[in-house]
Amino acid sequence: AIDMLKSKREAAENKVIGRLHCVRNKDNIKKWYYGDLFVIPEYRRMGIGNELLCQLVKQMKIQGIGKVFLEVRESNNSARMLYSSNGFVEIGMRKNFYRKPDENAILMELTI
Repeated sequence: AIDMLKSKREAAENKVIGRLHCVRNKDNIKKWYYGDLFVIPEYRRMGIGNELLCQLVKQMKIQGIGKVFLEVRESNNSARMLYSSNGFVEIGMRKNFYRKPDENAILMELTI
C-alpha cells in the first residue's frame, strides 16, 4: 500500500498537509484501489494534490502496477478534473454509492 506520500512542501515544512492512500487489489496484485486523497484546506489549489498523484504514478511504475481505480462523488468536479488531468478516465458509475447526502460515484481508472 502507499500511504502518506509527502509533497515537497510538507517535507520542507515538516508537517502533514496532504494524504494519498492506495491499497493493492486482493484479487490482482497488478491493480491498486485508490482510497483517498486529501489536502488540508489552506493548502489546496497549490499543486499538492497533483504532486501526490505524480508520486503515485512513479510508485506504480517502480512496483510494476498496471492499473489503479477510484470512486469520486459525481458532484466533485474539481477532483474529477484533477484526476482527468493526471490520466484517469471515467469508466462507469455506481448509483447511490455515497450517503449523507446520497450521491452517485463516478468510477475512474488509470492505466500505466
